[in-house]
Amino acid sequence: MPTSNLCFNLVTLDGKRDTVRWLIKALEVSGRQRGIGKGGISYEIHGIEMEEAPGSGVLRHVGLGRLPDFPSEAVPPDFSGGKILLRIETPLRFKYRGKLLGPEQFHLGILLTMLVQRARGLDHWLGTSIGAWAPPLDSPESFIPMARGHFRWVDVERISSRQRRRMHLGGVMGRLLIDAASIDSWWPLLWLGQWLHIGKQTSMGLGQYRLVTASGTAEAADG
Repeated sequence: MPTSNLCFNLVTLDGKRDTVRWLIKALEVSGRQRGIGKGGISYEIHGIEMEEAPGSGVLRHVGLGRLPDFPSEAVPPDFSGGKILLRIETPLRFKYRGKLLGPEQFHLGILLTMLVQRARGLDHWLGTSIGAWAPPLDSPESFIPMARGHFRWVDVERISSRQRRRMHLGGVMGRLLIDAASIDSWWPLLWLGQWLHIGKQTSMGLGQYRLVTASGTAEAADG
């Protein structure tokens, strides 16, 4: 039977080696006993690479048994101003005022609102302190003139094994050019949000964005 390699990224939020060790163990056991996909295709882990610091893009190979110490806290890079390009890379689904958000309603204030909700949710369920990174957000609409964006609606499908049917999970994708001076106090949380994902179905990979400075320097590794 032909074989192939599958690479994927895994993000943890508590910074503990034990958490990652148990996740790796679970993947190893699942590969032997249950497999992956509809047919239960078996697999085995051949290697692990870890990023030396969040957003650095510098990877190092580590063994399956012994994991190195992790950085105690994510530290946003210094950014003195200019323009930031925010790229929404997977469909972003979000209900605002009771309705599913479309590309014509999307703006920076909505994104920051989603980011605060995501941070507070993680604080509540996982005991993190990400919400402390967020300054007060009085009015999402106040951020409308501070950014220019181009958005579109993108439909994706997934097959639900539980419901035994195809599910449509469309959302907003596109790009947003932000004046950095207007979001100076938001920069740490906005930077961290690249790994948190925002909106609905984040556990399925939706709601991911990446930041790039106007000079072309990536503030986070392109996935």
